[in-house]
Amino acid sequence: MAGRGAMEAISIPTAVILARLLSPHDFGVAAAAGFFVMLAQRVTNFGFNVGLVRLTPLTEAHSATVFFVTVALGGVAWAVLGASAAVLASFVRSPDAGAVIPAAALAFLIGALGSVPQALLTRQLRFKEILVIETIAVWVGSATAIGLAWWGARYWSLVYSQIVTAAVSTTLKFVWSGWWPRGRFSWEALKELSSFAFGVHVKRLLEAGAANLDNLMIARLLGVMQLGLYDKAFSTMSRASSLVSALGPSVSFSVLAKFQNDPDRFRLAHQKITLATALLSFPLFAVLACVAEPLFWLMFGSQWLAAVGAFRILCIVGMLKLAMTYLGSAAEAQGRVWGMAGAQVAYVVLIVTGVAVGSAWGLTGAAGGVLAATLVVTGLTCEVARRSAGFRWSEVLSPYVPGIVCAGVLVVVVWAASGVVGQVTDSAEAAIMLALQAGSGLLGYAAFLALVPIRSVRGLVRETMRDLAFDPRGRVRPSW
Repeated sequence: MAGRGAMEAISIPTAVILARLLSPHDFGVAAAAGFFVMLAQRVTNFGFNVGLVRLTPLTEAHSATVFFVTVALGGVAWAVLGASAAVLASFVRSPDAGAVIPAAALAFLIGALGSVPQALLTRQLRFKEILVIETIAVWVGSATAIGLAWWGARYWSLVYSQIVTAAVSTTLKFVWSGWWPRGRFSWEALKELSSFAFGVHVKRLLEAGAANLDNLMIARLLGVMQLGLYDKAFSTMSRASSLVSALGPSVSFSVLAKFQNDPDRFRLAHQKITLATALLSFPLFAVLACVAEPLFWLMFGSQWLAAVGAFRILCIVGMLKLAMTYLGSAAEAQGRVWGMAGAQVAYVVLIVTGVAVGSAWGLTGAAGGVLAATLVVTGLTCEVARRSAGFRWSEVLSPYVPGIVCAGVLVVVVWAASGVVGQVTDSAEAAIMLALQAGSGLLGYAAFLALVPIRSVRGLVRETMRDLAFDPRGRVRPSW
């Protein structure tokens, strides 16, 4: 969590600065190109890195084989993207996106080189090192983006900063992991990884498509300008989600995979991870939805206020997606990935349908279509995860209840506080409104944790306080 906070300490100011240096059109071009690059990345990542985390025993042949396959597929995909850039740009009606796609694809090609070191660090639960690497890369990439945007590079500043970020991250992963491909390609090792990895690949590919098809549909139906607004709303929601999801999916999957043959510990670990995350994420998203207007006014400027309605809806989407993340981790840790892949097939279809229908009511309607699709697929994911892990419905749903109750309480508290100030018309009033709403939300959250008579919440708070207690020499006293 501290590592995520350090990353956001630079990411949020960077977003604020770039929002004032660049236009919605610039962000729209980068987002349109980013969709195709993301798709290529997902197509070439066959889930072998996840297999490296779960496979026991793991040999050098497995690691080297995954490295060679991943890099080869990444190179092919990069070449295909470059050759088809003009056709892809015509689909989203943006010639600028066609110029950006070949350069943007370099970022994922460089990232493919670091996939195996990343998997090995994850397998060893070395999340401190991973977060340090990501933090350094984000700082360097942010400085690059701001410098180029100030220089007048427009949307190219976003593209080049991604390349620099990937290069720094990949280099540090090799250094920190101490790994280099010393073995040879092995068909036997590839066969051992293929069954589970291919299932993960299909599921992740569909998941990525569902998560980004809304961008493609909005670009096609509403134009690049509206996509820029939507991308700002979505990226702000995603930034909050990243901050509160330090437990997963990588951490939760790695931990749950170790308990896959111990049902009692598996169930307890999943419930505690879910409870903790819901208590952090649901109240945060609820408060963000309430403070959206003054937040966007102060952070990005009045030109971005048209994205406020979509952002409020996407905050609810963020809650549901976090719930699906941990349910999916539980199913994957048990090796049950095909059921989750089926749920993602439904999500792809529903996302396309929802955005196509909702776009008739503009950007907010498109976001509403995404919410409707996410609601349906969250229910499907609950059922798949429940069957895969052998949970009862009460075990699936009960950890989310305290977070939902807390979110509802904070909505009432924050909206009551907002009555002190009327409609926001300038930056001074926006600052006063945001301070009142955020302050009341923080006080309400602290009061909820201290006073709520829910046994699981009180136990989690006590355990967390005990785990975070430091002795005089500055070392953490373990709860066990």
